Amino acid sequence: VAQDEEDVDTLIGCPVLSMWGEDFDAVGRAYDVAAIWQLMGTDVRTVSIPQCGHLCQEERPDVVNQELLAFLASWRG
Repeated sequence: VAQDEEDVDTLIGCPVLSMWGEDFDAVGRAYDVAAIWQLMGTDVRTVSIPQCGHLCQEERPDVVNQELLAFLASWRG
């Protein structure tokens, strides 16, 4: 896609939290998600959620909420 090629060398400059379910075959088991996200930004926190598939917020709300609160507590925006 054209817009993807225009800014391919631009890193995300704000803090990023990326969460995904380890058991989601299309993502968690197919890719090294943490490594991919680390290439995309300057301040990236990645969380692979165990015993979780596609809908992390429904399947593991305890973990999602804990990670969100920790991420937001450290945000200096």
